[in-house]
Amino acid sequence: MWFRYHNAKARIKSLAGRVGRWFARLRIMYHKKGKKMTDKNDNSGAPANLGWLADAPLFIDTQEVASFYDAIVRPPGAAKQLTYKVTKGFKAGVGAKLGLEAEADTGAILAKLSSWFPSLKAKISGEGKAVAEMNKDTEEEVLIESIDTPQRQLIQLAVHYLLNYPERLSIVKDIANETDWRKPQFIAQSPRSIVFLDFPSLEQAQGAKFCPTSLIPTAAEFEKSGIKLLYQKLRGEREFPPKYEEPKLANDQREARKEYWNWFAKNFSARQAMIVVEEAAPGEKIRWIDYRVPLNSEGDTVHLHINPRGNEDTGVFAYNLVKRGFKHGLRIVGTVKSEPDVNVLAIYEK
Repeated sequence: MWFRYHNAKARIKSLAGRVGRWFARLRIMYHKKGKKMTDKNDNSGAPANLGWLADAPLFIDTQEVASFYDAIVRPPGAAKQLTYKVTKGFKAGVGAKLGLEAEADTGAILAKLSSWFPSLKAKISGEGKAVAEMNKDTEEEVLIESIDTPQRQLIQLAVHYLLNYPERLSIVKDIANETDWRKPQFIAQSPRSIVFLDFPSLEQAQGAKFCPTSLIPTAAEFEKSGIKLLYQKLRGEREFPPKYEEPKLANDQREARKEYWNWFAKNFSARQAMIVVEEAAPGEKIRWIDYRVPLNSEGDTVHLHINPRGNEDTGVFAYNLVKRGFKHGLRIVGTVKSEPDVNVLAIYEK
């Protein structure tokens, strides 16, 4: 009896081990195919999670957000409500971007958005500020009331683009390999695209063999001392930065710039970059500051233009942005210009 019991116990243990090894092999197969297996509650695995917009930003360009909101979202005249009409085919595209099923209706789309932005929940539930109604012609109307606070305006800008121009809104999670958002033909289209860039933490970058989040300070304008070139103060461990000579042909210029900024990427020190920003103009606040950020090991970069307008302490753009961003990663929202160049609307810490 004792023998049969322990023999059965051993068989069950052996079977459990085989099942465990089978699941392990299955997980490896998924990873080899580039499909990351994530827990359902892990928002980092969501196809287009914008829930972090409901957080308090490290930096937000209040003036730029308000101007953009007035130009694109705010209702004309004395009207207080925005009306969006959404058709079936359009909903399918938005639903796919949000990771919903193809047959998702407006209610499902709004429910997804409300799960990210709790402040919209009362509106979506039909308490008078935003309502989804089915019309006879198979269109649905979504009504949203305009607002004046910059954080909420940024959320409504994102919602506006999702419901009106989903193809002009890019949510970039794989910063090294997703390239559509920075192609010249995409940038040139109208309206100007909004991009949500997810820069990895140092741990994520090392695990996935991405470039770490290296914000190379290039130039800044300070309240009293004016414009200063910052990248010239950066040094390698045993060498000075190379001299840059601008070639005449456009293709040669692109390759020369890639090679030039790749030197700074390979020799990047978050501590040194932080100190360069801090010591550029002690006691002064920054009007604007620019960074180059490597996207891959091939020398491709994105240029970030940030306008604190003298309203933020220098430490925000030195320690919090450069040093902590390198270690923990960042989330950045902005509009895209040629090169690519991003006018930063807001920055969020991870």
